[in-house]
Amino acid sequence: MNQAQLKYARARAERVFRDRKDAIVAKHTTPAVRLSTGEQLDALRAGAFKIDKKAGQLRYGWEYGVTFTAERDQKVNQPEIDRETAELTEAYRKLEDELVLGDNEQALVLLRAFEGAAEA
Repeated sequence: MNQAQLKYARARAERVFRDRKDAIVAKHTTPAVRLSTGEQLDALRAGAFKIDKKAGQLRYGWEYGVTFTAERDQKVNQPEIDRETAELTEAYRKLEDELVLGDNEQALVLLRAFEGAAEA
């Protein structure tokens, strides 16, 4: 395998690695839900809110003491992200070792296998 082929294979493997890593983070992340101003007004009219117990101590305004029941914070399952990312990183490191140290036919087979694991 010449230098251009090796460089291309490593760049392609890196793109697949980044895409798979992003997919892992997305899989274990529940996005936050925020209401627009109009939706907040509708929720106030419907009574879909809670008042913080410390609402009497607020310095800036009443809206900081109101929690809307339809809103939620982002949730991230970091232990699962770390576990799956570690497995992916290990597979990526082995692939990179084979690309640099192995022959070109074997490298192409390994690259295709790595890409195929992303689709599974």
